[in-house]
Amino acid sequence: MLGAAAARRLRAEGADVALMESAPSLGGLASAWQLPVPGGDPVVWDRFYHVVLGTDKRVQTLLDEIGVDGLEWGRSAAACYAGGKALPASSAAELIGLPFLGLTAKLRIALTVGWAALWSDGGRFDRITSAAWLRRWSGKEATEKLWLPLLRAKLGRSAERASATFIWSTIRRLVMARFQGRDGDRFGHVRGGYAAVLGAVNADLVARGVDVRTGCRVAAVRRVGESLVVESVDGAPETFDRVLVTTAAPVTAKLCPDLSDAERARLDGVEYLGVICPSVLLRRPVTGAYITYITDPAPFTAVIEMTALVDPAELGGYTLVYLPRYTEPDDPAFSTSNEDLEREFVSEFLQMYGLDQDDVVSVSVARAKFVMPVPTPGYPGRVPAVRTSVPGLYTLGSAQITVGTLNVEQTLQLLDEGWDQLDHGPVRSSNGDQKIDQEVA
Repeated sequence: MLGAAAARRLRAEGADVALMESAPSLGGLASAWQLPVPGGDPVVWDRFYHVVLGTDKRVQTLLDEIGVDGLEWGRSAAACYAGGKALPASSAAELIGLPFLGLTAKLRIALTVGWAALWSDGGRFDRITSAAWLRRWSGKEATEKLWLPLLRAKLGRSAERASATFIWSTIRRLVMARFQGRDGDRFGHVRGGYAAVLGAVNADLVARGVDVRTGCRVAAVRRVGESLVVESVDGAPETFDRVLVTTAAPVTAKLCPDLSDAERARLDGVEYLGVICPSVLLRRPVTGAYITYITDPAPFTAVIEMTALVDPAELGGYTLVYLPRYTEPDDPAFSTSNEDLEREFVSEFLQMYGLDQDDVVSVSVARAKFVMPVPTPGYPGRVPAVRTSVPGLYTLGSAQITVGTLNVEQTLQLLDEGWDQLDHGPVRSSNGDQKIDQEVA
């Protein structure tokens, strides 16, 4: 999405743009796939779960500009699975009413949320971990029984090492908006999911004159003389004036051998979270909540029931549930077979909710080793630069996220924040004549 958005914006300023995507279609982590239905047509939906918040103004603007008008809104329910039961946790009253928390813990949770909401600048939260800050303000009971399970839902085993900026931004973006009934309380989706969005993005890029190349795996970007040469796996090398690389930091380090040792070390030093996420098609609804945070031991960190927001009619009448586990890229589960992961994840899920195998239509397992950086204290000072030491070469991607989690709104915000660091005006040749940029996003 970042590469596509950058290509669109560069073309609007007059650049000749080639967009090279290694996958068969655009979208990356926002891309769609087919969920099999034995004896029937497959269900097309997102590989990973996505929603549009009422506060996601950049996403809504993009949808308007590319002519997508199928955005539908609803209110989402949240739950917390603890002690073998799914408990409602959609409002402040429900959260404070959770039976596994004592009165003092509940009062301190309210104090923590209120304190975080008071501060508009998250810089002060970068000096301490979320776990340490939460223990200070909410106490041990609330932290161990509620906050850490919530953190693990997004950060896996890295939950205790994340900076307090992460929980601060989460409280401000989701919790406070929900409790106060602002736009953030609205959850939306586009009819047809991100398959519809990305189809419109692709059509818009082509109509604007962007050279969109899917299934084009780049092997290296090298500086040769006054130009940059992009080497693809299956094609001849091509010359460009400027190149913007939007891959994950470790991938960027491998693609760009002309970067300095210090630049490559900084890229390789970004500590990433990955995700393993089975999509389960079911014959009946399960929780009624869009998100259920898991506090009991389980192979997944949350249950996302997409059809709590999306009409099941859009999904062939079936219920769609995601079972994500956020974890380190070196987790052995990334090399575990799909069949073994299905048995591990789905059997536990069925037992938790009193389902049986006959309720399951199909299971498809999505994996991504590089989703977002672990936001440890001091990370803003270690973020890779957009402008590199190689003339004309720029890097912009998930490694530049310092607040919050990876989502499409955050991706578009990255482009806004990094735009002024890109030299995106016309290049002048040696005789002083202007020539149009060629860029690869």
